[in-house]
Amino acid sequence: MKSIFRLLLPFLIVLPLVILASCNLLFSSASDSDGSNRSSCYGSSYDPEIETYESSGTTYFVDPSSGSDQNSGSKSSPFASLSYALSQMHGGELLLLEDGEYGDLKFGATYYEGNNKCTPIDEVFPEWVTIKAVNLHQAKLGMVTLGTKTNDGGWFSIPFAQNGNSNLRLRIDGVQAEAITVLGSRYADIRNCLITQSKDFSSLNNDEKADFMGTAGVRASCTRYVTVYNNEITNTGLGVTGMANDLVIKNNHIHHNMQDGIQIHGGTNWLIEGNVIHDLDDGIGDIDGQPALPYGKHVDCIHMYMINASETYAHDTKNVTVRGNLFYHTESMDVMINANTAGGYYANFVWENNIFAPSNGNLFVMGAEFEGNNIFRNNTVVYTPNDQWTSHLGRSFGTGFDDPRSPHYYVQTWDVGAKRPGAQFYNNSMTSATIFNQGKGVVYKNIYYNGRSDRTLENEAGYNVADLPYEEITGDIQDYIDRGKIPGTLKAGSIAIGEGYMGEPALEVDFKGDARVGKPDIGALER
Repeated sequence: MKSIFRLLLPFLIVLPLVILASCNLLFSSASDSDGSNRSSCYGSSYDPEIETYESSGTTYFVDPSSGSDQNSGSKSSPFASLSYALSQMHGGELLLLEDGEYGDLKFGATYYEGNNKCTPIDEVFPEWVTIKAVNLHQAKLGMVTLGTKTNDGGWFSIPFAQNGNSNLRLRIDGVQAEAITVLGSRYADIRNCLITQSKDFSSLNNDEKADFMGTAGVRASCTRYVTVYNNEITNTGLGVTGMANDLVIKNNHIHHNMQDGIQIHGGTNWLIEGNVIHDLDDGIGDIDGQPALPYGKHVDCIHMYMINASETYAHDTKNVTVRGNLFYHTESMDVMINANTAGGYYANFVWENNIFAPSNGNLFVMGAEFEGNNIFRNNTVVYTPNDQWTSHLGRSFGTGFDDPRSPHYYVQTWDVGAKRPGAQFYNNSMTSATIFNQGKGVVYKNIYYNGRSDRTLENEAGYNVADLPYEEITGDIQDYIDRGKIPGTLKAGSIAIGEGYMGEPALEVDFKGDARVGKPDIGALER
């Protein structure tokens, strides 16, 4: 069954959701703090029924303009403040927000007046409570903070390995917010929201810009079982950043921001699927001789690095699936992976069905070794020679995109030796900037577009080709998308059709969610 992911401004395009394919291996996750023990696979916290939910309890209303906290909370007698309304919930209720300004919200912990002390609440709600806007994005919140990552004493952070300190069970649906931060909590769901800062970045001074850049649309720290689903995140610093276990980042539109689209700072069991991430720029160059400014960043669609080696931070990132995402128009790299400097390791990654457009720096830097599996399959790097574009902060990009050997198309990988079966690179459609060789691991059935000559590679490693295997993009990739097209769509007679490797297990669907039947096509899309 396919559902629809609707992308909002600045353009409208409809993409069927990518149906969850089979996980490659099963893993046993660590015992939960709530006493359960779950069998895990890459991104295993994903619930196939994530698109729908039910609220079993009473429905209450909040109206900041006409309500009163002395009221009963009915539609005709609504509460006035969201914080008070939440304090009256017991579990299972639906809390509907009428249009209006609600201000900042801090909830899910015990907060103390006059200082920064806060203490966790073991069980906030026994069943899910849902906050939902009556009219999409017309209930407007400020900065939202849920929970705390302090210990029972209220001053010191919990160890990351503790897997959170509170069962929150709170869903936020369809509101507008400046930012949403989840700390130490288990079970939070942020969906269908517009997350955007009200400030104009260009009008801020340098210190204010630095503060803006450090704010994430959604931040999850020391959390577990958090879902970030179907949100639009724009005009903020970071899109989504996490140091978390069992984190789902699915079907979000992350665009026109000033920092990374997604930052990964460690944890286990992540699913990053169906997101469209584009137009990211901080307005200044990284190495262009400009004076050092407090807000300058290396802006990527996905950036993975570890923060600190102390026990309050994650040391490992493992069991991660990155599937069916579209990346384009970013200042630096589509994906940047730094070496793990926190004393841990990266393990068991799958990159599949993703579409990468050229970036202003190297396209994809896999600058670290991976334990276990690192599977890179059925991805497409699209050749866009005329994709000159201007960022939302006025900088021009796209120079050098007319050379398929350019580093803007380069996927850099780590030599691991030919006998390491966990490193697998197959069924990818690339340009000649990247050549996977057997020193990278298991290499099979990749296409490399060079625009000059054809050659079949040895040991069925793939093909060098002079003819594009997919539809040509003659102009700006945004214009191509605005016409309802998907970059990397295979053309009739393409060498990619029916030439892929089945894989174990086989990849069941493509980027659009269409079934892959028989021998798969090479790249992210089936013909």
